[in-house]
Amino acid sequence: MYLYRWSVAQYIKNTAYRPYLVPEGRDFCFVKKKLSRKKRFLIALGKHVRKLRRMEKMSQKQLGFESGIHYDTIGSIERGESDPAESTIEALAHALGKTMKEMHDFDY
Repeated sequence: MYLYRWSVAQYIKNTAYRPYLVPEGRDFCFVKKKLSRKKRFLIALGKHVRKLRRMEKMSQKQLGFESGIHYDTIGSIERGESDPAESTIEALAHALGKTMKEMHDFDY
């Protein structure tokens, strides 16, 4: 674990790590905890799904209606909180008009 002094703006911009707020006197510092490989993958997948959805100019509710997946589930996928099954990714791909190759074509 590493201690860093950051401003709130720097904290908000940081997406690679999820820092924990630790009070230190009058100042605050953040303890950065490195994410697991699976969590980094889920976050990258979620960002990719969000990017594809926004390119199609669809809301989460519209995508949910087209794919048959609840919009709360789509939100948790985009935030990297849930691990979607291949059938879920396939339903999202069909609703977005993308192939499975395009759905898995992202860097993490």
